[in-house]
Amino acid sequence: MSQQINLQEIIRQQQEQLAAIQVQIQALLAAQGGARTGGGATGSNMGSHVEVAKPAIFNGETGKVGGFVTACRLYLRMKMREATVEEQVFWVLSHVQGETADIWKENVMEELEAVSYASPPVRKTTSPRWCYL
Repeated sequence: MSQQINLQEIIRQQQEQLAAIQVQIQALLAAQGGARTGGGATGSNMGSHVEVAKPAIFNGETGKVGGFVTACRLYLRMKMREATVEEQVFWVLSHVQGETADIWKENVMEELEAVSYASPPVRKTTSPRWCYL
């Protein structure tokens, strides 16, 4: 019985994380119109020649979410600046596997697929806002 309660708590926590990420996705999509201009070392090709480690596979462990998010932010900022937001989200989801994380990932993918039918992909012109958090 306690294992079932523990699993329910994990699912609840991941649902909260999903809700927070969905808010971030909506904010990113809304911010696509406000492009930041700049040059020099902050240009979009900055990370093309720099080695950046990919994040380890995230299995949903609450204690590891911070490190996973940080690793994803770094990789996206350095290597995937020209990718669409949708491409970036699916790349992150490809690193979420196993245990209760699969349930969360399926929910996110279903929601993104529903949204993608409603609108074409948006090309990014700047790094997502959450890269600077």
